[in-house]
Amino acid sequence: MARRLLVIDDEKDMCDLLQIALEREGHQVIATTSAKAALEWVAKEDIDVVLTDLGMAEMSGIAVCERVLGTQPDIPVIVVTGQNTMDSVVGALRAGAYDFITKPVDTELLKISVER
Repeated sequence: MARRLLVIDDEKDMCDLLQIALEREGHQVIATTSAKAALEWVAKEDIDVVLTDLGMAEMSGIAVCERVLGTQPDIPVIVVTGQNTMDSVVGALRAGAYDFITKPVDTELLKISVER
């Protein structure tokens, strides 16, 4: 089932890679390198799933997760990050993240997470 996804990663190359991988699966993808712009998209558009990096300069992925779920509690937030520590996982899950995927991204795992 095609979904409308919002990808947030302050690294443009990673943002583009995720967008391409998800569009190949038939999803409509909005990709941005700005957490603040992403929150504006969530406020004005129907988004089915948010994918966010944790370590971003503008705003942490934890803050993004909390803000998205604070206004749109039914939108699953998937964390996609290179921060593969227990503290990162626990922090993301405590903030309400639906799933936690580490970089480099396994596109099959990404596909399964988004479809779930």
